[in-house]
Amino acid sequence: MTDSATGISLFLQRQKQRGQYQLNRLLGRRCAGCYRASQSSICATCLASIKKPRDYCQVCGVGLSAPSSTLRCRNCLTLRPAYERLYYLGNYEGHLREWIISAKIGQRAEAIEALRVLQREKITEWDMTICQGEIDNFTLLPMPIPKGRFMQRGFNLPVLLALGLSKMTGLPVAHNRLVTLPWHTQKQARLSKKQRQQRRIPYQINDTLPKNIIIVDDVVTTGQTIEQFATVLRENGAKRVIAYSLSRRQPS
Repeated sequence: MTDSATGISLFLQRQKQRGQYQLNRLLGRRCAGCYRASQSSICATCLASIKKPRDYCQVCGVGLSAPSSTLRCRNCLTLRPAYERLYYLGNYEGHLREWIISAKIGQRAEAIEALRVLQREKITEWDMTICQGEIDNFTLLPMPIPKGRFMQRGFNLPVLLALGLSKMTGLPVAHNRLVTLPWHTQKQARLSKKQRQQRRIPYQINDTLPKNIIIVDDVVTTGQTIEQFATVLRENGAKRVIAYSLSRRQPS
């Protein structure tokens, strides 16, 4: 079977599953991952499939090939990022990757609900007991998107995630005009790592920044976007910057 035939076959299979999901919603609650009957939008099996590396850098989140006494990757030991630490819930793969794409690009309600449930169920992995005292005076700042993309999608997923985090932690969410982007900027996903490093994202700071900020995003790929955003925030008055994301893409 050719690659295109395989792609069409997989597409038709997913469409059939989604059609079955809509039918199942009429008959009872189903898991957004496997479409089987479930008490929640994500069944226990699909929830357990969302994983992180056993050993990973405690700053940028990249997986380590072996346990390290420093708990840091080589890059973070050489040049520490502008943010203190990235907290994330799982690798950008499998069901988590599919839900994020379906939520952002397809605006699919079941995918958005699955991500909300995932965040609520997995938030204990954010080391809340360790950071509780530290984050009391932090403000949640959703990663901004270009105005044109917001108009196209009708929402910004990091905003929904930040509102969920606020409900769970009591932390305030920054107002949506605090940091903005122009109408259009090139998508980071279409750029190579080198292009991302060379590109300067035109963030616009429209008001006084909180001293302590938690950047909220849905996926971290190379880490360049988070790094640039954290740098801009610190250049404009933020003293401490932490990053939080649903997922992180691990280097191949």
